[in-house]
Amino acid sequence: MKLSANLFLGLTLFSATALAENTSVYTDLTESKCRTMVLNEEEAYSEQICEGVSSFALKVLDGDDRQSITVVTPTQQEFPLNYWYVITRSFSMLGAKAEWRIHQKNPIALIVRVNAEEDAGKVSYLAVAKITWGGICVVDKIPPQPSQNEVARKSADNSANKSCLKEI
Repeated sequence: MKLSANLFLGLTLFSATALAENTSVYTDLTESKCRTMVLNEEEAYSEQICEGVSSFALKVLDGDDRQSITVVTPTQQEFPLNYWYVITRSFSMLGAKAEWRIHQKNPIALIVRVNAEEDAGKVSYLAVAKITWGGICVVDKIPPQPSQNEVARKSADNSANKSCLKEI
């Protein structure tokens, strides 16, 4: 019994240590902190680029009262997250900050709040995207709930092998 208790304690401490290795770094998505790259007032469309982490950047897209993000890698590859197809088809607005989940100085996931004007009223989702060598895509849509941020972080920390969300 003592061996089992010690083994359990050891595994618990190992798991807690493994999770503790992941940290958060934030990118400000507000217009004043990002640089406008495209502004087309006729079509009500704009793109801003915001500095990220580890030479990544976030391109904030705003069109037809809907917002999304494209992740730009250090090699300038672009990965559209298409929130308007995988999180909500309704009018939407991004939260003020993006949360990068970092493991050993490398981004492994991105969490962004997407505030939507659904038929039932305003809904605030957290979009979780994985960042892997194989690609970057949205893997989880966390609906409003108690501990929503913690649920999103846990999803992000375990996102590497998750499948990309399909269009809604």
